Amino acid sequence: MEEKNIILIMKKYLPYIDDAVLGKIAQEISALKEKTAEPDYIHFYNSLTIIEKKALKILLELLNYKEGTISISKLIEETQISRAVITNLIVKIQRDKVMEVISKGVKGTYFKIVAEELKEPIY
Repeated sequence: MEEKNIILIMKKYLPYIDDAVLGKIAQEISALKEKTAEPDYIHFYNSLTIIEKKALKILLELLNYKEGTISISKLIEETQISRAVITNLIVKIQRDKVMEVISKGVKGTYFKIVAEELKEPIY
């Protein structure tokens, strides 16, 4: 959608440039914008259910509000929350880019906090 808007604006002001070139420029601009997008903490936190917020708080406490590798099974055991809820939390974390999440297989899952708001206790 955004690429289409970029193309239309560029076509209006630069009518002599080929459509294929305009398309490539629009793709590059969109990709650049995506790379530099800030983590959307407010949208992330508002999208969490009460149970997901509880799980997030325990996850952050296990990480000491920094970064580290945690076993999802350990997180489930600590929180007494279902795997489905934890999975939804991780999907939302990745979607809103508030943490980097890298699965290390049997060694656990690596979490690195990106959003500054998560680097201090949540009440």
